[in-house]
Amino acid sequence: MQNPIYIGNWLLDVHEGTLVDGDVARRLDHTPLQLLLCLIRHAGEDVSKQQLLDEVWPRKVVTEDAISVAISQVRRALGDNARRPAYIKTLPGYGYRLIAAVAEASSPRQPRTGWHWRVPVLLSLSLLLGVTLAASWWLISGKVTSTPVPVETAGSSAPPVIAVLPIGNPGGDADSAALAEGFAEYLVAGLARHTGIRVISHTSSMVYRDTGKKLPEIAEELHASALVEGSVVRRGEQIEFSLRLIDSASDHLRWSKVLLMDKAGRNALANTAEEVATQLAAAVAGEKASLQEAGRAPYLPPEKALAHYQLGRYLLLQAEPEHGRRAVTAFEQALVAAPDFAPAYVGLAQARIRSLGDDSEVRRALPELRQLLEKALQLNPVLADAHLELANLVFLYEWDFPSAERHFKSALASNPSHGLAHFHYSQFLLAMGRFDEAMHEVRAYRTLDPFSYSVPSVAWIYNMMGAYPQALAELDKRMPLQQPSLVHLWSRQAILENMGREEESFRAYLQVLAEMDYGERELAAAERAFAESGLRGFYRWLAFEKRELRNIGQYQAPLSLARYAVAAGEQERALEWLQQALQARQLELLWVAVDPKYAPLRGRPEFTALLRQIGLPQGGSYPSNHP
Repeated sequence: MQNPIYIGNWLLDVHEGTLVDGDVARRLDHTPLQLLLCLIRHAGEDVSKQQLLDEVWPRKVVTEDAISVAISQVRRALGDNARRPAYIKTLPGYGYRLIAAVAEASSPRQPRTGWHWRVPVLLSLSLLLGVTLAASWWLISGKVTSTPVPVETAGSSAPPVIAVLPIGNPGGDADSAALAEGFAEYLVAGLARHTGIRVISHTSSMVYRDTGKKLPEIAEELHASALVEGSVVRRGEQIEFSLRLIDSASDHLRWSKVLLMDKAGRNALANTAEEVATQLAAAVAGEKASLQEAGRAPYLPPEKALAHYQLGRYLLLQAEPEHGRRAVTAFEQALVAAPDFAPAYVGLAQARIRSLGDDSEVRRALPELRQLLEKALQLNPVLADAHLELANLVFLYEWDFPSAERHFKSALASNPSHGLAHFHYSQFLLAMGRFDEAMHEVRAYRTLDPFSYSVPSVAWIYNMMGAYPQALAELDKRMPLQQPSLVHLWSRQAILENMGREEESFRAYLQVLAEMDYGERELAAAERAFAESGLRGFYRWLAFEKRELRNIGQYQAPLSLARYAVAAGEQERALEWLQQALQARQLELLWVAVDPKYAPLRGRPEFTALLRQIGLPQGGSYPSNHP
């Protein structure tokens, strides 16, 4: 195991991707973590932008603004200041240097003894519906109470909420970790097939891995009536799972079970998880809990296939780039052993998407990705994740909106508790100008995935609707919960601009530019342009003098240039750049029909033709309070 690393006052746990300084702990996502590790490897040296691109984004085509965003995220986590750096110094026109002291901790990271490990979530985890396997487990102990006592939801007729916390792996071995992750995922999927309860998404529960938080605190944050916690321990050639159901209101143990599995019996994992899910649902909701049969699938994969599949799922959770390629191999081996195992086709599609670079690579791989997902649905027509992945592909890359909506609806029909399906469907509905439906779906997502609260999705829908005061109020509610991110600064700047509060909007933009490593001379030029002509002058400077091509909150060029030109009053140039964006099939064009940024172009025949070419609604989708 790699030792933790001291960076100034911070202790970096490379395996967990966490930075700790006393009582303060912060997590780095995959890309900023890899960038920080690259700077650590070259501590005290000048590291060029090209070197960062080569080491952090190997064999991928990305622009330098990806570096700026990742540097900004690392600085924010470290509490560093770009103008007065204590950790990362900008080398204008060249790259960066890590200037803080770096030292390896004296002892390796010890295996964790708790059950709440934190790992970065790198992709939408599939809720593996429809996998039922033969049981070969030995149940050592049953429930604490002979008859399950339903958990009460005090003062509410709403169904009780249950959360499955990460299953601990005190031994730290990868095989047990894969089993623990697979079992928790199957358990959430099994619970989601029951009526009478609501299940917190796997992604929300995963963030409590090794946080050290008390169970009552976790329950309060998740608004959960009951929590499932547990651990997996190797006992010679066997694996032991210990599971406990905790009543959140009383903090009392309501149910427990110990499961012992032969190492050769891992193909019983899903079936046993489903049996446990039924017992947990009864313990939480009593007679109100019932199993929906629609989510089941009859296929029984062989032992070897499931072992490869679980390894692939585990690898997709890991931070290092090579794990994505290893996941592809694992899923391919699973399909060699079991060509009719539908979830493995979905896993292979997800792994291939992760291993691809920019959008052009995804487009080139579309025939293969579609074939994998359609094969999964041929084998299991109610596999929610196959529908969701296919919905996103045909929406974002093929612009086949009727087909996309059919698959979004099928995903939610197969698994109404799939939080990410609600979220992605909300973004589709927003693009179609169906604001009320979009708001309904995003609120469902926030209910199922409480940690989505920090994402300004509701604020952005209000902004698109033209309800700017509500958008700003919604955004400001989230600001005290975390340090302002670039996404929040971008959102705030846009909303303030739409409200006509130009001075505040520009000040928010200056924060963005500072985070994006604008130098003093560039910042001064931006301020002069604003002082002369307000935001219109600033945008004219960006489009025609600075010719900014990076994503500084207005997407990538040429779409960003079109947006600057619209705000600068240069409609002809804006329409030219919009056509270039259409030829490049930039994804962000999908929201062009509802984005207030393009309000000055509405009514122009060229803009109406653009909407027709994309396939977006051309009338009736704009609220009356749009500018």
